[in-house]
Amino acid sequence: MNMYVMAVAILVPAIVFTFVASIIIIPRVLRSAERARMHETIRRLHESGEPMPPEMLDALRGAGVSGPTEILQSFNSPDAELRRGLILIAVAIAMVILGLVLDAGGRRYEPVWPIIGAAAFPGLIGVASLIMWRLSGKAK
Repeated sequence: MNMYVMAVAILVPAIVFTFVASIIIIPRVLRSAERARMHETIRRLHESGEPMPPEMLDALRGAGVSGPTEILQSFNSPDAELRRGLILIAVAIAMVILGLVLDAGGRRYEPVWPIIGAAAFPGLIGVASLIMWRLSGKAK
């Protein structure tokens, strides 16, 4: 087997999975850092005994940070299920298209079946999220 083909066979799935993982991990890390900065600011104000300015309260409410209970409720809301399901199905479709197009220009065209098979995971999780959204009874 050609070294180029072996390198592609190893690197392409690794890049695809790294890309998908980064789409999920990076926004969570950025959100966590933003919450930590807000928490630190509130802690400093509390320790110094100063009242919290109304502008800061408005900014916190505008950012959707009103308490842990509401954050968890928004994460588990039916709209979040719908959004999560659609995004995961889109990722699965993109992976299938990548598997079909990856070697389309070659003389002996064969789809990359491992990538297409791996697309079943986000796709089925997305379908399950859509089913949960539909069963929640709040679907319009």
